[in-house]
Amino acid sequence: MFERELPNGTSGLFVVDADGSDLRQLTPPEDYAEHPRWSPDGRTIIYNIEFADDLDDPRNGIWTVQAAGGT
Repeated sequence: MFERELPNGTSGLFVVDADGSDLRQLTPPEDYAEHPRWSPDGRTIIYNIEFADDLDDPRNGIWTVQAAGGT
């Protein structure tokens, strides 16, 4: 799992198989996903979103996503 800046200026969370294949983006492309961490069981990733130019944005905060993908 890693964080990567996207062409639109945001950042997203991605996972990839150990052999480098099957790159999958886990977070929406319009988010500013940062500081990802695995859950102890390896099934969930916790991360935060901070829209620095709009601190009142309701998407700001701590989020989770299933490591296998999903909402």
